[in-house]
Amino acid sequence: MYFDDYETEVIALIKTQFHKDNFKRLWPMYASYYNLFKKIVNLKSVIYKKEASRKWYKRDGKTEDKNYSELIQKTNINTNQQLVNKLTNVNNTSLVRIIPDINTKTIKYEAIPSEIIAITQNPEKPSEITSLIHVVCSHDSYSKLAALPAAPGSDVTKTEKFISRYFYWDKDNYIIFNGDMEPLVQPQNPDNKNPYGIIPYVLFRSLPSISGSVWNETVNHDLYRGTLQVNVLQTYLNNALKLTGYRQPYITGVDSEELGKLDERVSDGLQPMVVSNENAKFGTFDLSGGVTDLKDCLHDIISEIADNHGVSFSSRTSSAQKQSGLALHIQQDQMNNLREEQHPLYRESENELAKKTVIIANQEFKINIDIEGKFSINFAEEQPELSTKDQLETNKFYLQNNLKSVIDLYKEIDPDCTDDTEAKKRLADNKEINDEFRNTFSLVPTEEEEEGDGAE
Repeated sequence: MYFDDYETEVIALIKTQFHKDNFKRLWPMYASYYNLFKKIVNLKSVIYKKEASRKWYKRDGKTEDKNYSELIQKTNINTNQQLVNKLTNVNNTSLVRIIPDINTKTIKYEAIPSEIIAITQNPEKPSEITSLIHVVCSHDSYSKLAALPAAPGSDVTKTEKFISRYFYWDKDNYIIFNGDMEPLVQPQNPDNKNPYGIIPYVLFRSLPSISGSVWNETVNHDLYRGTLQVNVLQTYLNNALKLTGYRQPYITGVDSEELGKLDERVSDGLQPMVVSNENAKFGTFDLSGGVTDLKDCLHDIISEIADNHGVSFSSRTSSAQKQSGLALHIQQDQMNNLREEQHPLYRESENELAKKTVIIANQEFKINIDIEGKFSINFAEEQPELSTKDQLETNKFYLQNNLKSVIDLYKEIDPDCTDDTEAKKRLADNKEINDEFRNTFSLVPTEEEEEGDGAE
């Protein structure tokens, strides 16, 4: 549903409530565009809204392992984890696949929805995965090429080709099967051995496992059903708005033959009606009474479901009114609560992801990251918006009390700079330039200027 694939379900619900002829007339008013499921999932997915800071320390617990730092900087982990957070909030679980590229000596992470993964669990530790099958379906479409002249002997036609592969992993074996579950030959791995001794996938979850099961498959049913119902009601509202604008016409005193000619057009307020019977009478019904009720119903359903998931619907409307500081503070508290609830589980999975990354990178790239080291992750916190004056005072307090370094401050100003050494270099370059031009340009306001600004 997150990917807007619920149109068929909405149509089926509407069909059950209308005669087939009336459903045809209702079709132009049909709604399938309000994806409440996606809106709330996106609002809840706040863990990686800002990039997390990941470090690997050597076994002494103090020295940062630069090999890991260089490796992780070249990965797609930040963008991948944003998607992981959303997929996890869809089904409670998702997985991350670790893919090494031997040629470039880089790691790529792939976010995977849990519905395309099959697992077996350890009977003694049911939350532990002992083997895994990852279903991959590649889709090659040639329909766009079909309009072009085909080359002699070409077999390009309006066809779509689906190719299924099944990737099986356990700690000892790695086997690739075709769509008929026949093992395929791997030239670089003819014995189908797992070279890592681990399964290169990591499970992420938003809720702890229930009754020892890896999956919690009963989550978000309220979101699913609510999204369908909202689109059904929105369809009713669209039709009601049309009737409100044009009203419902009616005719009396017309014989059945002539009425039959008007039947398909009579519900359209823009259609002129001409009848030959001089005794015919025309009128309209006002059907606008339900519009306000429908709007209120829609708002109540959306707000109640949003409340179930700890997010505020009212704060995400299209209203241009400025919100008060108290309202913004309440919203920020809601987001912080969502983060705090999810941090422990995500920290656990991030730790497993880092350890498996180190094992695979050492095996494939021979870069000697200390396998006995310790991983650390700092999830970035969303801070409330402050005025420029308040922000300056806050930074001054942090710096004076050694709660933040100048390097930390620079990396906040320039998020693309994530390396401390590079930040130091840029700060030194900036200082050299500022010292050179300090006597030429006034780089800071004088006390008179500050007092003048305050007076205004």
